[in-house]
Amino acid sequence: MATIRKLRGKWQAIIRKKDHKHIAKTFINKITASKWAKDVEARMDRNIYEDFTKAAATTLKDLIIKYRDEVVINQKAARTTSSKLNVILKHDLVYLSLMQLKSSHIYKFKKELAETRAPYTKYISKITENNLDYS
Repeated sequence: MATIRKLRGKWQAIIRKKDHKHIAKTFINKITASKWAKDVEARMDRNIYEDFTKAAATTLKDLIIKYRDEVVINQKAARTTSSKLNVILKHDLVYLSLMQLKSSHIYKFKKELAETRAPYTKYISKITENNLDYS
């Protein structure tokens, strides 16, 4: 059972369930807090609840830098792959969190690369070509 409490003029729903991380979220009204808590508890009971708090706090930039620094350095083509990743890191796209990132953002980035870069740097189009729904 969730706990709903008033906190600094807002309502906070706190869910404590065995075998799950404690979850708290703040709402403007009590009804919304109760509905959210019931929904999350129901998903926890059916084992379909997923916690996306880390994904919301992680940006694409964090992910690319970690990949470049931990995985790419062990590859045979480390220098070229690193330079390609550094091109991506200069774009505004990398400041989006993983929860905000949509296929349309990547498609727009791919189009911008195709217009502004030389043919050998259009490698992104091959990566994204088969994996996007362009909505």
